[in-house]
Amino acid sequence: MSVGILLRRGFVASSVLGGVGVGAYAYKEPGFQREVAFWGRAAPIVAHYFFAVSSFSPFVYFTNRTPKERTTKINELNAKYASSVLDIILDLKGLYIKLGQVCSVQAEFVPKEFRKELRVLQSEVPGRPFEEIGPVIEAELGGEISDYYSWFDPEPCGAASIGQAHRACVKDTGEDVVVKVQYPEAPWMVTADLRCIGDLIKIGVFAGAFDGDSAMLQFHEFSRQFSSELDYEQERRNLEDVQECAERFKDKVVIPNVVPRLCTGKIITMTYLPGGKLEQEARRQLEVMGVDLEQGVQELLQMHLEAQEAVFTESQESMEAVKNKVPQSMKVVSWVVGPGIGLAIVSTAGRLVAATRTCFASVIQWAAYCGLASESWRDWAVRQHRAAYNAAGTGESQTEQWLDTLFEVHGYQIFCGKLFNADPHPGNVLVLPDNRLGLIDYGQCQRLSHQRRKQVAQLIVAVVEEKSDVEIAETFWEMGIRTRNHSPRFMANFGRMLFGQLASHHLTPEWHLDMLLEDQVTVFPSDIGMVCRVAGLLRGLALALQVNVNVSTKWAKYAKEILDDDKSSVGFSLR
Repeated sequence: MSVGILLRRGFVASSVLGGVGVGAYAYKEPGFQREVAFWGRAAPIVAHYFFAVSSFSPFVYFTNRTPKERTTKINELNAKYASSVLDIILDLKGLYIKLGQVCSVQAEFVPKEFRKELRVLQSEVPGRPFEEIGPVIEAELGGEISDYYSWFDPEPCGAASIGQAHRACVKDTGEDVVVKVQYPEAPWMVTADLRCIGDLIKIGVFAGAFDGDSAMLQFHEFSRQFSSELDYEQERRNLEDVQECAERFKDKVVIPNVVPRLCTGKIITMTYLPGGKLEQEARRQLEVMGVDLEQGVQELLQMHLEAQEAVFTESQESMEAVKNKVPQSMKVVSWVVGPGIGLAIVSTAGRLVAATRTCFASVIQWAAYCGLASESWRDWAVRQHRAAYNAAGTGESQTEQWLDTLFEVHGYQIFCGKLFNADPHPGNVLVLPDNRLGLIDYGQCQRLSHQRRKQVAQLIVAVVEEKSDVEIAETFWEMGIRTRNHSPRFMANFGRMLFGQLASHHLTPEWHLDMLLEDQVTVFPSDIGMVCRVAGLLRGLALALQVNVNVSTKWAKYAKEILDDDKSSVGFSLR
């Protein structure tokens, strides 16, 4: 046998053995096992979407499925798989929790079936047994838990993507605190989850669901920001730096103070804020008043779009379908006044229904006392009166005040503070007993230079003053944002969608397709991306509560202040 053959066989044998060795190691590596677990459950769902609706699917190609038929099929798949996606997130936890929280408030982009299921992630994420958490705390602090805390609740008061929180009492001061503990496996879980999400996006790009450049741009920024949440030391510094903002708005908000001596790279001890999540409290009050939050912004805007489509196609059949689908009064509201005022009218109608129900309850209660109604009817009437009384001091006006406070505080942080919280999703906002808001979780924060703040301010003012396409686009270009075709119209529409008031056409696939065909973002600085993220999350919360907010109007006050200060400084230097 020749030496060449022996060498080739030796090479093949070593390659096979090496591959087996690497495969065995990878199989035992927990990150790899986690990726296998994800794809084992996600792949069938992804495949079903691809073959049923993708323009690259052989089935779609050979059956000549129309865009309208594909849209109908997408809606069917959304209804079918929304709960399955939630199950995957709850089982795997980690980064998927954070992604689900973000998606739950993105009314502009995420289908209502998924938003409804994912809403539970804002407050009901399951925690870990204390047997897994206790050793982490003791290892970090270097002693028994009882050495530092006189009382420590073994049940978590909250859980998130990479850790959970427990209530406790500091031993030497008696202060009620919350101890935030990072899971030991969080670093490698984040790495594995980012690989899976990145691969999922690449599949979406291949299937034509996303634009490659913009999707990967957003993914890389999401990866960078989420990875920063692993640094609890930085979060502690963020909480210390944001106290200046808390002092300024102390009548409206409370931000926890840290206990530095009980903080490490894996643990943060901070003051306890009592209260429930904002979205839950606001939804409860609005529902008591008769506002149907299940028929939210998506439904109202979708009705508006269907009416537009019917007129566009000049199809009497399509128009009749729209008329039959929704009440005539609702169609007129959406068609004539648009989504913003339409939501207000819907809410007002809900309050009128609630008032009528309360009046009817009074009649029933009087009849019960006279022996003309049963005990069950009397109990119903009492519950209605109690609910109306509880809602009297809060209700829709209070909800709007809370939203105003959130936009004001975050606007101040962006333009005037040392830093701003880039992750103000509903699960991070509490309603305290005195109706102030508690703002928690400062793991994702951004610091802007004065020049950067000035550039963002120019964009906000350009949008609120309804400047021309070129003027709005120039503010983006000055910030370093680049597109393939340098289209002013594309950039201006992009800015109006992000910071203006949500319009009906912003939810149409045709509008987004038209924008993508015209131009695409290729460079988007991360700090500006965080400003856009704050605007999107706060507006998503507002939409969930049936308030269509113009972000630029909310932030115009601080934007104009920073520009006016700059003008004053220039004028002073010239004198």
